[in-house]
Amino acid sequence: MKPLSDHTVKSLMCERLHLTVMPGGFVEASGQTDTSEVRYTGTYSYWQRRAREHGYRVVLALLYGGTEFYWQPQTGKSWRVRLARHNVPCAMPVPRILAKPPLIFLRELELPLDLDEAGIHALITRHHLADAQWINTNHGVRVKPLELIGRSSNL
Repeated sequence: MKPLSDHTVKSLMCERLHLTVMPGGFVEASGQTDTSEVRYTGTYSYWQRRAREHGYRVVLALLYGGTEFYWQPQTGKSWRVRLARHNVPCAMPVPRILAKPPLIFLRELELPLDLDEAGIHALITRHHLADAQWINTNHGVRVKPLELIGRSSNL
């Protein structure tokens, strides 16, 4: 895994390839802690623009429970996120010994190509709340609160 250049993205899209990208990759991984599910939306507008230009759909994959496999301290979170924004992978996960595997839940969500950052945040927040309630009701598992990090975030 590595960051893609704009030139590479354009050429891949011109070839009409099926693409899977992780637009929050390093930042999301660096920002995860025991207290929240982090989603980095700072590059979503870029992917929306490229998708419009090349006729692609954007489908978000919201994963819940993936961070239960490891622990990462709250201490140093802001520095980890700042470095990750410059493509320096600095997640510091410590594996957990689990008595049983955690529940992993995946929500696929189509992203309208005309939403601004506030609209994207509202859409993700609405689905996170609904998913958290459904998971808790049907599986008795509490989903961590959502923390959105966008371009304008202080972290």
